[in-house]
Amino acid sequence: MEHDGWSLRTPEEDCPHLEQQVTRLLDEIEPYHRDFEELIKEFRLDVEIGCSVFLGNSKPTMHFGLNLLSRISRYQSEIDIDLYLNVIDEN
Repeated sequence: MEHDGWSLRTPEEDCPHLEQQVTRLLDEIEPYHRDFEELIKEFRLDVEIGCSVFLGNSKPTMHFGLNLLSRISRYQSEIDIDLYLNVIDEN
C-alpha cells in the first residue's frame, strides 16, 4: 500500500540516548502542536516517530520517560525503532 507523508528529522549524530533525540524532535514541532492536531483530525492522519539506531560498540539507552510518552501521545503517534548491528572488529 502506498503512503504519502512528511518527514521531519533531527541531525544525524552520535547520540547514545534515544530519548534526547525524540525530545529534540518534539521540541521542534511543539510550537505548532495545535496545527498538527487539527491536521491529524481533519485528514485522519497516521503519525509515527521512526528511529534508526546503529549499534557498534556503544550501548545506547532506549528509555522513554512518562513526560515524553505523554508528549508523544498528544499526536496519537506510534513509535518505530529499527536497530542495526554494525560490529566493529578491533583486532
